[in-house]
Amino acid sequence: EVEEIDPPLKIARIDPSKFYGSPTKGSSQKVDDGWIEKLERLRNPHPRRTIHKEFGKQSLAFDEADAIRNKDQFDTIVLAFEFPGKADATIRRYLVSTWEDFWQMYRPLMLQHESPPAYYEIIREDHPCRLYFDLEFQPEHNPERDGIQMIESLLEVIFAEVAKTYKVHLKPQDVLQLDSTTPTKFSRHLIFPNFCFQTNAMCGSFIKEIVSVISDLAHHDVRFNDLYVNTDKGKEVFFADLGVYTRNRNFRLIGSSKLGKKVPLKVASDSKFAHASLEELFYASLASHIPISAPLYMHQSKLSSPNKLSSPNKSVTSASHDSLQRPIVRYNHDTTSAAPSKEDSISGRSQSPFPTIQKFIATQIDKGGIVGSIHSWLYYPSRSLILFNIVLSHGRLQVAGGDASSGMQG
Repeated sequence: EVEEIDPPLKIARIDPSKFYGSPTKGSSQKVDDGWIEKLERLRNPHPRRTIHKEFGKQSLAFDEADAIRNKDQFDTIVLAFEFPGKADATIRRYLVSTWEDFWQMYRPLMLQHESPPAYYEIIREDHPCRLYFDLEFQPEHNPERDGIQMIESLLEVIFAEVAKTYKVHLKPQDVLQLDSTTPTKFSRHLIFPNFCFQTNAMCGSFIKEIVSVISDLAHHDVRFNDLYVNTDKGKEVFFADLGVYTRNRNFRLIGSSKLGKKVPLKVASDSKFAHASLEELFYASLASHIPISAPLYMHQSKLSSPNKLSSPNKSVTSASHDSLQRPIVRYNHDTTSAAPSKEDSISGRSQSPFPTIQKFIATQIDKGGIVGSIHSWLYYPSRSLILFNIVLSHGRLQVAGGDASSGMQG
């Protein structure tokens, strides 16, 4: 039973200005910067500095990037950019940054379609890279060629060779196609964001084998014969530029154009690669941006002739100067066998797949006057075993991390 109030309660309306007080002029827009700074310090007590340094020489940029990487453990990169100088001269400079810092700067430039920038990532020698292609030909000298059909034929061979060699099954949705075609030149980049090699030399070696396979198929199938095109000098060449796998190559960024051309690289209309945001698209388009968790595939050439594109006989650890080396998927040196051996392993020099175990072992090293650090790790998935190579002041010690499937997994 509800008790009624007699007489009924009357609610008076209160002027908001009387309740909150009269605002002073401009007070609604005034912000206490001091409190914002205090909150930011609480949220991030050790803010990372922005890295943005320019150099006139590539070698100086490499030295600075490596120095920052070794000292501060930042994943530094080197990019090239061009701008016009006097008397129509082209000036090229080199930028040392991180992908995170560079993206913040490049994002607004990437959207300048009327005046696109001219930026290039540098695919450094002996550094990891994604599988990538630079495709081009001149329609004037190849009137019968259909670029889109040629790419479909090329992908057919790539998918078959990747499945045969690495047991990885790719599909068109795994390929990002970027286009900068003009009436006088067909031009595309193909990027495979989820398929990476330990070095660009290994990538080039694999590409050379694909071209060899296509050369054999061209004798029996006109579709693959069409992947060879005529240059303006009348020379017949494969329509993929095989020079982009040599040392320290520049590779144009999405949204960038060759200086003075105003034809930026953009997603091809027939590309089937899906992306959720502009930032995700940018990172997927980079040949040299490799997520730390991405497996890196090794490759040794099966061709008997000397490989002019790479140095496949170099030591696998030739990228050891990269202190942020990614996990490596190791296969038998017998590349005729597609199935990995029982001893296949994943290794690296930075964070292992089990950071909690790694952190614990690191805390146990510097004790009793012994100075040391974790040099590298080696993980055997089939045996649930992870090994840590520890460098001590008087030598090297290998420590087993125990059962990697235990509750210590990070």
